[in-house]
Amino acid sequence: KIFQESENAKLSSLDTGKILHGVLELYFGEYKKTGKTIEKFTTLENGNLMIENLLQKVIEDYKSNPINLKILESQKSEIKNKIIRFLEYFTELYEDFSVCGTELELSSTILSKEESGLAVDINLMGKIDLVISKDDSVFIVDYKTQKTPTIKECKVGENEDPKNFQLAFYTY
Repeated sequence: KIFQESENAKLSSLDTGKILHGVLELYFGEYKKTGKTIEKFTTLENGNLMIENLLQKVIEDYKSNPINLKILESQKSEIKNKIIRFLEYFTELYEDFSVCGTELELSSTILSKEESGLAVDINLMGKIDLVISKDDSVFIVDYKTQKTPTIKECKVGENEDPKNFQLAFYTY
């Protein structure tokens, strides 16, 4: 079906999140590949152009309908500026940290079929956005394009499941 384009058309937060994740995966993947520690990001010395090129690469690989691609093109500058602001802030905090991995697959059997009496194991699976380390300590970084969940939303209560399983899973 052909849908009507609204005047307020814009990418969903999921679409924007995928694009932001893609650029950050490429950016931090370069640190992983070269073995260099994170350096403070600056738009000087071609930093602006580098982010523009990474964003363009992600956009070219982005699978979407033609209308969303047009919307994305119109929002490219805004997305680039978000990435630059994030990198300026993040790299100042984590300068000299090593990148252990980006978009790492993670899975764990939390309940075996023998323990549960079910026909299958109960598994949790996901991807960790970024893993960094310094001084033998390892840190998980999870990018959020909307709001960061509260600690309460991530905790398992006595008779209550967490509202945010992802961060609870990392803790587990």
